[in-house]
Amino acid sequence: MIHLLICSCGLVTLAVQDTATLKWNPTTVAAELKRYEPVLAEFGIKDPLRWARARMKKETNWAGAQSGWERRIAHWRRTLLADGPADWKRWLNVDHPTLRDRRAQLMVGGETARRAWAEHVREKFDLLKLMDDSALRGLLFLTEDNGLYAADGSFLPMRAEALLENKVYQQLDLPVLVGEPDYGWVQIANPSSWFMRYLAAAWYHQRDEKWVNTFQDVVIAMVMGDNYDIAGFSTVSSRHNMVLPTYLLMKDSPAMSPRFHAICSRWLWAHARQVYSVGDSGYKDNTLAHIAFSQFLPTAMFPEFAGSKAWEQQFWPLFLKGWRRELLADNCHQQRSMAYHLNFVRRALPLLGLSEAVSGTTKVPDEFRRMLADTVDVYARLSTPTRMSPGVNDDAAVFRDHRPLLRLAADLFDRDDWRYLATDGREGVAPRYRSVLMPSAQLVAMRSDWSRQARWLFFKVSPQGNAHHHRDTLAIQIHAGGRPLLIEPYTGDYAFERDVYNRSWWHSTPTLGARMQPYKTSPKILHWKSSNDLDYAVGRITAPATITRHVFFVGRGYWVLWDEFNDVPDGQAIWENFHFATRDLHMGESGQSVTTAFETGPNLKMHIATPGWKMTTEDTRMWPRYGRDTEPTATVHLRANSTTAKRGFATVFAVVQKVKPSPPSIDQIERLPDGRVRLHVSAESGDRELTTRAFGNE
Repeated sequence: MIHLLICSCGLVTLAVQDTATLKWNPTTVAAELKRYEPVLAEFGIKDPLRWARARMKKETNWAGAQSGWERRIAHWRRTLLADGPADWKRWLNVDHPTLRDRRAQLMVGGETARRAWAEHVREKFDLLKLMDDSALRGLLFLTEDNGLYAADGSFLPMRAEALLENKVYQQLDLPVLVGEPDYGWVQIANPSSWFMRYLAAAWYHQRDEKWVNTFQDVVIAMVMGDNYDIAGFSTVSSRHNMVLPTYLLMKDSPAMSPRFHAICSRWLWAHARQVYSVGDSGYKDNTLAHIAFSQFLPTAMFPEFAGSKAWEQQFWPLFLKGWRRELLADNCHQQRSMAYHLNFVRRALPLLGLSEAVSGTTKVPDEFRRMLADTVDVYARLSTPTRMSPGVNDDAAVFRDHRPLLRLAADLFDRDDWRYLATDGREGVAPRYRSVLMPSAQLVAMRSDWSRQARWLFFKVSPQGNAHHHRDTLAIQIHAGGRPLLIEPYTGDYAFERDVYNRSWWHSTPTLGARMQPYKTSPKILHWKSSNDLDYAVGRITAPATITRHVFFVGRGYWVLWDEFNDVPDGQAIWENFHFATRDLHMGESGQSVTTAFETGPNLKMHIATPGWKMTTEDTRMWPRYGRDTEPTATVHLRANSTTAKRGFATVFAVVQKVKPSPPSIDQIERLPDGRVRLHVSAESGDRELTTRAFGNE
C-alpha cells in the first residue's frame, strides 16, 4: 500500500506500508473471499462478492482496519460456511420439543441438516393466513402510505418491479435510485431494509417465484455487506422486522433452497441476539416499538433459536418498563406527537395479533393489553372527524386514514366504540364522551359529534416534546364537513424543511411579530369545562409576554376566541396568525373578516371583533405527507402595536356553506370590574353572552 508523505523539509517521498505481516491484507482477504464462491454460486448472482471486493480496494489503512475485517470475516464464516453439527448447535436448541423428530438429521450437519431445517420451517405457522386481513398486513409490513396500493385498494407492483432491475424507490414518493449491479446497493440505499415490504406485498398478491428469487439475492447481498454488529441497533432491529416476516411469508416456495433457509435463519438469529444484547438502553424514545417487535418476532416464530427463552424472559419486563417511561399519566406519548404515539400502536397491534395466532394469549401480560388499549383510546379521543391524525407536532402522515387500524383494534379488544369510528357508524356504538382534555399532554379536542361531518377544533397547549415539538403552543386547528379548514403546516422533511414548517407564524397562534416562540414558554391549561351546550378551554404561555387564549365552543356550532396580552414591551408588535387550508380566500371589505372560498362543501369564516389590527396575507404551504410535494395554503397575519394588543383580540369562527354568509359575530366586548371580559355574540341560533374567567398571575 503506497502512502504520500509530506516531510517538514517540504520534500515529498513515497513510503510503502508493509501488509505482509498483517493477518488481513489484500492477499489474505482475497483468498478468504474465494472460499465463499462455491456456496454463493447456487444463487445465480453474477458477482455476489462485488461489495466486499470494493470495500477491500478502498481500504487505505490495513493496520488500523484489522479488527473490522476480523469481525466482518467471522460473520461471513458463521453465516455461510458453519455447517457442521457443532455449528448447528450454536444457533439452534436442537433439544427443543419442536425439533424432536429432526434432531438426528440436524446433528449430521451439511446437506442433511439443511434439508431437515427447511422442512421444519415449511411446517411453521402460515403467515399468509394473517395477510388476508388488510389492516394487519399493513401494520406487519408497514405498507401504508408507501405507494403500494391505489386508492381503491388494488396492489401496485411498480416498486417491487424496480427491484428486479437493481433499482429501488426511496420511501414515500421520492425518485427511484439506480443501484449498483448484483444488489450491491442494499448497503448504500438503506441497510434497514424497508424495501422488503415491496417484495412481501408482491409475493402476497402475485405468487411469482421471481419475487422469492429477488428476496434471496437481496438477503445474500446484505449478508456480504457490513455485519449485524457493526450497524446500529436501531438499524439491526428495523432490518430484522422487515426480513423475518418476509422470509416466513415466502418459506413454502420451492424456489427457496435448503441452503438459503440455513443462511437466512442463521443470519436472522444473529440479528436477534444482537438486539437482545442491547438490553434496556434500546427501549426508549421512538426506537422502543421497533426494538420490541424485533425481539418479540424470533421468540414467537422461532422458539427453537438458541437463547430464545432468555430473550422472551427479558422482553416483556423491559418492553413494559420502556412503555411506561414513554407515556404520560394520561397515556399520551411524551413527545406529544401522534406519529410517534402511533408507533407504539402500529407495532403492538400486530404483536398481539401474531401472539394470539401463533401461541394463544397466555404469553401476553395483562398490563400490555391494558396499555395498548389506553394508547389506542388516546388516538380515538383526539382524532379528526375523518379518523385521521390531528397533526400535532411532527406528525408525518396526517392524511392517512386510520380506520383500518381502529377496526383491527376493535376486533382484538372487542370495543364497540372503536368499531363505530372505524365503520363511520355502520357498526358499534358511538363513544360516550365528545370533547376531551388530555391533562398531561395539555391537548384539547372539541367536537360536535362523532360523524365524519362533525365540527372539530384542536387546541394545543403542550410543552416542548423533545426533538419533535413544533414551536406553536396555543395553536388551533379546525375541521368541518369532512375537510380541514384551519390547519398547521404539518411536517415536511427533517433535513431540509424543518426551519420552514416550524415557523411559529405559520401556525394558528399569536407571536411577537414574525419571531419564533421560545423553546420554553411555560404553557399551562388554566381551565377546562365541557357541557352539552358549551366547551370552554383556557391556555397560557410566556413568550416572553404573557399570552392567555380563551376558546369557547358554543352550542356545538361555532367558536369564539379571546386572546389577552400582558407584559408586552412598549413598541413590540403582536401578530395573530391563522393558517388556512387554501389560498382561495374572500377578504371582507372592512378588513374584519376572512372566508375560505372552496367551491363546494363547507367554508370557514373568521370575523374579527377588535379594531386596530392590520390584516396581511402570506402565501404558505402544507405537507400532507412527509417528504412529499407541498400543497398551497395561505396564512393571514393580523398585526397590532403594543397598545392595541393590550386591549385584547376577539374573533368568531363559523362554518358556512356560502362565501358571503351571515354567521355569528361579536357585537360588544365588555370589561368587568373584576378583570373578566364579557363577549356579546349575535347569531341566528340565538344571541349569547360569554364571560371569561379571570386568572391573574396563576
